[in-house]
Amino acid sequence: MTPHSKGAAPAPEGKAAEGLSIIGRFNAWRLRNLIAVNVFAPFFFVLVVGARIYIETELLAPEPYFSYYTLCHHMLWFAGTFLSLMLVIHFIIKTPIKDLFILCYGSILVFIPILYLLLTGQKAALTYLRGGFWEILKHALTFVWTWEADRALSIELGLIFAGITGLAWLITKRPGKAVLTGAVSYSVLMLWAVHWVGKTPHKYAVFSINTWMVSNCLISVVLLHVFSFLVIITIWRAGLFQNAKKAWKAAFITGAAAWIAFSLIMKITQWFVLPFDIAASGLIVFTDAVILTALYKGLKKNISRIALAALIGLFFVQAAVMGPLLIRAEEGLITQGELQNKTKRLEAVLPDA
Repeated sequence: MTPHSKGAAPAPEGKAAEGLSIIGRFNAWRLRNLIAVNVFAPFFFVLVVGARIYIETELLAPEPYFSYYTLCHHMLWFAGTFLSLMLVIHFIIKTPIKDLFILCYGSILVFIPILYLLLTGQKAALTYLRGGFWEILKHALTFVWTWEADRALSIELGLIFAGITGLAWLITKRPGKAVLTGAVSYSVLMLWAVHWVGKTPHKYAVFSINTWMVSNCLISVVLLHVFSFLVIITIWRAGLFQNAKKAWKAAFITGAAAWIAFSLIMKITQWFVLPFDIAASGLIVFTDAVILTALYKGLKKNISRIALAALIGLFFVQAAVMGPLLIRAEEGLITQGELQNKTKRLEAVLPDA
């Protein structure tokens, strides 16, 4: 009798893998390649979303309007939306942040509206949701099918809702929590779809902001602040601020002080004169001060290199958006239409200029 004649022999690795479900095999592969999968995921997201933005605003638009700040505006919207959805899933079903970056690969869904437009022969004229509360609620409940300008998004939105709900069910095995996760995620997505801010005077935006910036620059700056906040929350929820808490606390206090000081300098020197422009100008200084203070305070402590890397990446994103605006060099980075109207708009904002 051989040692294995009683059925005690372990199955070969290949046979064991065959016995796993598709999800089980996928998870086994993901865990073996977790670092590579997570590191590449954001780059995949940026490449896919960047391609979608270019096709929508340049190739399929009735009048092409792709520009540097169009890219900033749209990319920050997509990135902020993604982080919001990731945090919702994390908070409701308690999935660790590090396990959620794989959702970046779901960004391929952003091409569904492009396919819809190509198949129907329509041009891309997607807009933020407008109207009163009940009107926007109606659009949300119909996956924006009742908002004709955004009808191309309906299939994508339905799949996102179904996908998040299905993912939550697979993880929790609790239908109620799965539906809650899908519903809250979709609600957050619809909040992102509302036309919240616009340049004064603005007919459709919930809030009008008095600023010297043109529309795409303004929305890019607003979204940059929201995105920066979400990045910090994501780092915190990932547990990357746990080590060297005193160093991080000192870093954020220093960053806040630097933000206030820089904004005061902008006001005193009158480099910016409008309240929003003055307040927004210090964001990049805040992040820079946080990074430098964290490095200084945490030099001999076990400070998270991943957190520092994320903040340094955030700093470069902020520099890409705020840099040209801080040195008044955005003229070549906006659309021709915005450039032509800039003088008239500045006169409306600064009548004494």
